[in-house]
Amino acid sequence: MKGRRKGYSMADAIRYHISRKDPIEMEIGWVGPSTSMRWRALAKMHQEGFERPVTDRQRRYFARRGHEIKRARYRRVFFLRKLTRTFRTPARPILEPFWRAHRNEAARNIAKNFRRKMRGEYIK
Repeated sequence: MKGRRKGYSMADAIRYHISRKDPIEMEIGWVGPSTSMRWRALAKMHQEGFERPVTDRQRRYFARRGHEIKRARYRRVFFLRKLTRTFRTPARPILEPFWRAHRNEAARNIAKNFRRKMRGEYIK
């Protein structure tokens, strides 16, 4: 979390790209030249799930944070067992559920912004 900018999320990197004009074909997600390769890699990692080895530095960090927490019931989650060798992040769908929930809204916004652009308006 260090250095993370407030108000910026992975959803901010989602774009649309018109790949063909006749018939129109649109791609939505981490597409187009303006999308960071790092965002694409992060999204792919989280969609597929991944494992990371636990380093000594991370182990010390969790132990230090555990000692700083006042309430005992929260302290236990910061301590790692000595046998813990990896952190496992399970696969979690990102794009498909987001697109399913926002497809109609996105299509309306794209059509509305297209008309505004054709009128010469500046869109932030």
